Amino acid sequence: MQQKALPEVARILRDDLERVRRLRRRFDRPLNPAEEKEVSELQARIAETARTINCPANYGLKEAKKDRERLESFFSRRHFGSSALSEAEVAEEAQLAARVAAYNESPEARAWDRMFYLSLCDFSEGLSDAEAEELESLQKAYPSNDDDDPLREAYEALGQAPE
Repeated sequence: MQQKALPEVARILRDDLERVRRLRRRFDRPLNPAEEKEVSELQARIAETARTINCPANYGLKEAKKDRERLESFFSRRHFGSSALSEAEVAEEAQLAARVAAYNESPEARAWDRMFYLSLCDFSEGLSDAEAEELESLQKAYPSNDDDDPLREAYEALGQAPE
């Protein structure tokens, strides 16, 4: 299979992400089985494609957060704004979507997801010794900067201060 150019891959990823978002935003009814299948297939394709993309050197949680915020501004303009995106903004949107999708498949992002899950479990039902050890290990490998910690808001919502 011939490798597609990054701008083309980025556009495909952005379009797939947008389709998943549209399907999930239906509030009038639950997804039917065909739509559920489509979402599942799209998510698998997004993850597979994202794993083929390398993030820039030193791209991490802070940069992904900034890119997500920029993507949200494009989304708002695209769906609720009065002005269309320029060609340059459409290209930037696709690049941002690809970079964030690639980050989401990285070990760092997976570690933050796992820490979030374990933190919720710890609050609701407690952790096994193995889970507590795993959480501690992940926290050492990916130390928190209070300003960038994605778990900070979760802890605050639960009425706990992060350690």
